[in-house]
Amino acid sequence: QTSPSMAGKEAVVLLLDVGASMCEGDGDRLAFAQKTISKLIESKLLFKPKHEIGLVLFGTQGTQNELQDHGYENITVWQELSTPSLEMLRRIEEIAPERANADFVDALIVGMDMLIKHVGTKKYVKRIFLVTDAGGEVNDDDLTTVVDQFNKMDAALNVIGIDFASDPDDEDDADENTASSSSSSSSSSSSSSSSSSASTSSTSTSSSSSSSSSCSSRRVRSEQKIRNEALLRNIAGQVNGMVVPCSEAIQLLSVFHSKTVLQRTVFRGELNIGGCTRIPMWSYAKTMENKLPSLKKRSRAVEGSDDALPAVRMERTYHSLADPELVIEQDDIQKGYRYGRTLVPFSKVDESLLKYTADKGLDLIGFTRAARVPRQHFMTNVEIFVPPPDDQAAARAMTALVRALQELKMVAIVRYVKRNRSEPQMGVLMPHIKSEYVGLLYARLPFAEDLRHYPFTSLGRSAKQPSKVPTSEQLDAAERLIKELDLSVAGTDEFGDPGEALKPKNTFNPVLQHFYQCVRHRAMNPDTPLPPLDPMIAEYSNPDKRLFSKAKDAIDGFQNAFHFVRAPPKTDAVRTFWSEALVNDIQLDSYMPSSKKQKSDDSEESLTVASLASLSGVSTIGTVTPVEDFQAMLCRRDADLVDTALKQMKERIYQLVNDSIQDQLYNKALSCVQCMREACVQEEEPDQFNEFLRDLRQAYEDKRRDQFWSLIEAARITLISTDETSESSVSPAEAAEFLTSKAMTTEPEPESDKEEEETDDVDDLLDMLE
Repeated sequence: QTSPSMAGKEAVVLLLDVGASMCEGDGDRLAFAQKTISKLIESKLLFKPKHEIGLVLFGTQGTQNELQDHGYENITVWQELSTPSLEMLRRIEEIAPERANADFVDALIVGMDMLIKHVGTKKYVKRIFLVTDAGGEVNDDDLTTVVDQFNKMDAALNVIGIDFASDPDDEDDADENTASSSSSSSSSSSSSSSSSSASTSSTSTSSSSSSSSSCSSRRVRSEQKIRNEALLRNIAGQVNGMVVPCSEAIQLLSVFHSKTVLQRTVFRGELNIGGCTRIPMWSYAKTMENKLPSLKKRSRAVEGSDDALPAVRMERTYHSLADPELVIEQDDIQKGYRYGRTLVPFSKVDESLLKYTADKGLDLIGFTRAARVPRQHFMTNVEIFVPPPDDQAAARAMTALVRALQELKMVAIVRYVKRNRSEPQMGVLMPHIKSEYVGLLYARLPFAEDLRHYPFTSLGRSAKQPSKVPTSEQLDAAERLIKELDLSVAGTDEFGDPGEALKPKNTFNPVLQHFYQCVRHRAMNPDTPLPPLDPMIAEYSNPDKRLFSKAKDAIDGFQNAFHFVRAPPKTDAVRTFWSEALVNDIQLDSYMPSSKKQKSDDSEESLTVASLASLSGVSTIGTVTPVEDFQAMLCRRDADLVDTALKQMKERIYQLVNDSIQDQLYNKALSCVQCMREACVQEEEPDQFNEFLRDLRQAYEDKRRDQFWSLIEAARITLISTDETSESSVSPAEAAEFLTSKAMTTEPEPESDKEEEETDDVDDLLDMLE
């Protein structure tokens, strides 16, 4: 890892062992080494294309390097330092084993010489990757010079070991077992003879190979290999390098990490406290969404290779709707804001003044309890404010403020303007204390227009709806489910102990990972289909099967504690226009003189009740469109009007039935009853409808408005039973029997009285119309 203060450009030299020991067995050691090199180059191509990479092969039959006249043989510079390319990646597959002696100390010297001559005095981050199995003969006379030069040039060394022991402490035991079974050949024997003696060793040495990496098949490790591994660990320790087994390196490089982002401030200013105290602060982005890279557009209208296709650009033209052939110039276009039915124009000068802006600054508004700022109110990205470097006074002031906020469990509310002429924000500063530093985390807070207040059915302990209160057994089942699926102990740490699973820093975005995977595949295989998501990426982007298998009993217990019933799908509401809504209303034209008849204007646009309700919140159910008014009140999100809507709907149904001339308004009243019943099922208010339906029956069955009750019976509108909602106290049998049984009736009214009242109602209506 490099310091954030270092330059972003990097020079990397890859040293790849192609010697005799890499060809043992099926040659899979070299295959693993090639795969590791390819993964590293792919990572550079995707995320750091301006970095420079060079490749040196050691253990070759020939020699080609600038130090060959000084005795550095069997080393070939395969690729000079340059930016990575697709051709370089494809050529990796052409590398073949050459079975010569591979001295990694000499290779390190050649690699350092390449870096020194190429970089010179430029500010590069210098790094050397050594990929080897350490099985060749090594001359360590220049070891001190190598270590001193590494430290002098400030270069990093990463050793990727093939078939290395995973635990260095096991090498002593392996050394004893190998020595007891190996021949008495001298330590200067060739690499091939060492490999031969190792392959004929007794089976007692197999215990040492059990701790080796699984990059390739397990092999008996020779005394020379064990000694060289210890030498490489010693070198890495003296130059602050690291030794990574091949299997771990491939696993790490298989995941396409995100692009490295330079540490840049997003705000440099002062925290203004009351206009008299100002604390210098710098802000950095703490979290920011990493989006998919944009695809570059190229023209295939001209002939040429894919790499040489010319770029294209988009041009936008405006045309008149009345005359599509007429092109409108950009200077002739003016924007406007619709204010009602009027379009209010704004010039370009006015447009720049529409947006309210302020000067750059960070002003303290006050402090409040941390519990009063709910987590769901945090908006956009999170920033962190820290004191400027080397400003001791600002560091002490911020440390005191942060620790005081932490102890008091308070947060600061601030007005934040990130840059000049930008919009002001209201945000919260929260204390953030680490062992290395302290800071203030900033999150943007919403204004009133940003909040969404949606009414939801209460799930609290309610005597009115006792079925929503969970039992003690159900609570125990939920607690057990949570404990069994606790991610804080579902993983393992580096020591094998239980630890946190799915840490954000180790959980990569599967969308981005799949995108990079497809880009790599298409670059290497342009004529084959794109691959599916890598199983390793899919494993951590989906629920852990092992975790859920372990918690199967808790999941089954939770399932058995509750009875889940799939709700029937909702039917789409039919939009009703004014012209349709008035079809069943009272037609008064026949009662009015022709001179007083209202003329209809066919040019007027039809308005929907829903559109009118969206302009102003409906709070009253009228007699013209009672169903639409009722539905609009139930859909209100700024207030809970369920009880009010049900009460008004009952009143309107009675009014429509009682005021109806004969059966003129019965169908509208019937629609209201049907709509009310559906709403009571949805809102889990069955008792209100059942009581109302019994009252309707009592009021109209076998009485003056008996025809309306006959319509209810014909529509099979009955009580809401427990089959429809668990809140009902009516059984399905009682609901079915309701329409067949007769209610208790009172003495019917004389027929003459009914006719007289009907006549009086009609006469009164005609008098009002005249």
